[in-house]
Amino acid sequence: MATRLASFLILVLAMCLAAADVVFAGARDVSHDDDKAIKAGYHKDMGRILSFHKSKDFGGLQELVEEIERKWGPRSGEYYLDLMATACEMLTTVDFRSGRQGPLGQKYALLTLTRPGPIPLDKEWKLVFCLRQHFDYEKGAVKGEEWSKQRTERARLWFRAWQRLEREIEPDFNPKDRPPAQIPPPPGLGIRAGAPLPPPQAIRDPKVRKQYEEALEEHRKKQEAYARQVELHDLAKRYLQKAEQYVIATYSSPPFNQPELQQYLADHGISQDARARILKEVDRRTTNYLAAQEKAKPSADPFELRRDRRLAVLVIVGGDKPKLEEILQSLRGATGLLLTVADNLADHEPDFGKVNLGAHPRAWQVMEMVAHRQLRNGRWEKTENGYRLTGHSLVPVRPTTNLFVILLLWFLPGIVVVGLTAFYWWRRKGAHVAHSTEAGSQKR
Repeated sequence: MATRLASFLILVLAMCLAAADVVFAGARDVSHDDDKAIKAGYHKDMGRILSFHKSKDFGGLQELVEEIERKWGPRSGEYYLDLMATACEMLTTVDFRSGRQGPLGQKYALLTLTRPGPIPLDKEWKLVFCLRQHFDYEKGAVKGEEWSKQRTERARLWFRAWQRLEREIEPDFNPKDRPPAQIPPPPGLGIRAGAPLPPPQAIRDPKVRKQYEEALEEHRKKQEAYARQVELHDLAKRYLQKAEQYVIATYSSPPFNQPELQQYLADHGISQDARARILKEVDRRTTNYLAAQEKAKPSADPFELRRDRRLAVLVIVGGDKPKLEEILQSLRGATGLLLTVADNLADHEPDFGKVNLGAHPRAWQVMEMVAHRQLRNGRWEKTENGYRLTGHSLVPVRPTTNLFVILLLWFLPGIVVVGLTAFYWWRRKGAHVAHSTEAGSQKR
């Protein structure tokens, strides 16, 4: 009885296992079919994206990107990242003749980068590179604290990708140290070097087979590590210099925030050399910017010239409509100082009218008159040997007329009159000759 029961249970178990195998096989087939459909959809959408490189249809590409976000975004994954990285790169590099393409590409790049889940490093760099321009800041749409916040958010994404690359890359990697195509064949099998290797199952000796499997696994890891380092060094060549340029340009724009930059560089493990280059260049640009801003301001001391004893000497300046260079020559002769004008004022020739500064004007009086005549932010900047006139000229630019055009316009009316007169007399003479010939024929 017990034997029959056991046999019955074994039979039932076997039937259950067979049924389960059929079910799982069907599930595997369905899953395989789903994978094929998903892969086919990915290739189709990628082809549609690439077609816009030629058609330059911005509206069509915008609709496709929105469709990809709806269709692929919820499932995320490698296909979604690849599609969005390609589309965003196209929007920020290919000219679609639309001012909205760059901001649109950056919108979806930010959306993709901030999604939860892992992202391959090459896709991350491709998306981050789409953020290299600040369209709103360049147009003046954002400034101050709003710009500072935007800069911080984007810098964090750049430094995150940079940190991942710095962690994985081997600085001393030599691309010439490529692993061999395959390991030596196992000993004792009579296989010559370079011949196809047998599968581990073909080796009967368990000890030799285990050593062979370990050697194959170690060789596979070396090949993968080599390929990975090649990929990382390619990414470094392509993006790291541009990343430095981006960080320098971004943090050299006001409002300045070098403490934040220093903190980011330290927290993300950026190399010492890159860190030093970035901070040095940002400091240089910031200093130059502030110096230029200070230079553009009018002098804080309106009586600076009057306090210079060298400018207390008397100057002979007068007459009707003197030239700027004439006034400067008089000032140089009286003060012994080198008085020049900035490069942008080389053609500055204001209308001084009739100069009337009294009988004996001081040099500083004349210089103040010059600085205030048809100049915006006009001021005298102290130099090593004297002063230089700076500011922005408000003198209207006089159109230059070609001499040939002047002569042509002058003589053209006379030429026309002479030509018409000559034509009139020629026609009249011709008519007279014709009349005489006709009269002579009638007499005959």
